[in-house]
Amino acid sequence: MTQETLNKAKALEQKIKEFKQALTCFEVEWNGEVISATPKLIIDFDDFDGGRDQVMIPMQLNKSLIDFLKEEIKNGLHQAETEFQNL
Repeated sequence: MTQETLNKAKALEQKIKEFKQALTCFEVEWNGEVISATPKLIIDFDDFDGGRDQVMIPMQLNKSLIDFLKEEIKNGLHQAETEFQNL
């Protein structure tokens, strides 16, 4: 294994770890069963007084965005794991 391959493997390991960590925000495995973590998405933004403000995304939009984010995380995880295995 070359140094370049080793560096790529380390980077992919980190990427896989981050994808798995991100996925735990949306679902957890309990006794072999995947359970929703019932996340709520919040937008945090600068307010006009120099501070920060937060607004919770409405539930219907929240569900659509969560489904999209979970799918993207799972796709990224699968892609990183496949690339790692092909090294």
